[in-house]
Amino acid sequence: VDDIAQAIADVLGGSVVVVGPDARPLSRSGATPPADGFPDERTLADAMARSHSLGRSVTCGPCTVATVAADQQLLGALLISGAGELDATDGVILERGVLVTALLLLFRSSLAQAEERVRGELLTDLLTQRHGDYFAVRERARRLGTDLDEPHVVAVTVCDAVPAERVASAAGAWAKARRGLAGRHEGRMVLLVPGDDASAVARDVAAELRTALARPVTVGAGGPLSGTDAPEAYAEALRCLGALQALGRGGSAAAMTDLGFLGLVLGRHADAPGFVDRVLGPLIAYDERRGTSLLHTVESYFEHGQSLARTSADLHVHVNTVTQRLDRVGQVLGEAWNTPQRALETHLALQLRRVLAD
Repeated sequence: VDDIAQAIADVLGGSVVVVGPDARPLSRSGATPPADGFPDERTLADAMARSHSLGRSVTCGPCTVATVAADQQLLGALLISGAGELDATDGVILERGVLVTALLLLFRSSLAQAEERVRGELLTDLLTQRHGDYFAVRERARRLGTDLDEPHVVAVTVCDAVPAERVASAAGAWAKARRGLAGRHEGRMVLLVPGDDASAVARDVAAELRTALARPVTVGAGGPLSGTDAPEAYAEALRCLGALQALGRGGSAAAMTDLGFLGLVLGRHADAPGFVDRVLGPLIAYDERRGTSLLHTVESYFEHGQSLARTSADLHVHVNTVTQRLDRVGQVLGEAWNTPQRALETHLALQLRRVLAD
């Protein structure tokens, strides 16, 4: 691509920029940019769409834009400036340049897809432990530049507003640059990258994908563990991601250490369902037997800062009714259920129950 851009720039006597389908530069050759500068990405993307629709080059500010495509697939564009008005001969040269660039970009795309598939297959084998021989899988990883003997972090990402292919491309490029792996697993984008700080990796992944996709992403991370212990780190990352979504923290990034008491209980060695059952089990059983809603009352009570007035407004009942229900809660859970220490456990159990239900 660099060579073709240079050849076109030499013949036309201008500046040539090759951009990808996202309007970001892949190569730059020739003279300096025009005095007015190159068009911004949005303007250039609109020009690329017009060029693709018309099947010819179009003018975009001080530049000429010629779309590069293959079988209706948009691969990018040539952006020419400083070459003056193009005559018929220049037009033929530009057409040939577009054709060769299309072949090169298509070939590069095929290579990238093949490598992405290989990396994704290795990641799936690690996450499902289908790799069999440890030495064989370590050698497969080494050929891809990944050292499974190093500590690794697993990050699971969600970005519903962007096509899966774009998320996979951005995540794959980021992971590869850091000697890691990326691929789709169980309908989610998963990354396995070297690191000894899961929280830092989660924030880095979120920041990179937010920039690349121009959309917020939610990232849960697990680890660090050795690369061959990926299933354990993956399970932890899933629990962390689920907690973020259940708590209404979509668009944020975290590891278990960022979730406070929730992280302690949801961590890889914790028994979250057992904790919920110990704290709330009697109340859940009481509601099931009597057809009452004491658990819902307690949830509203904590959500509204333990204010009787706001709880009654939320539940659309009289304050005295709330008081009576909380008295009954004390009979079921013990009178100390609302003391500072027990209240913390109760509130945590309520949040855990919500996370586990989701």
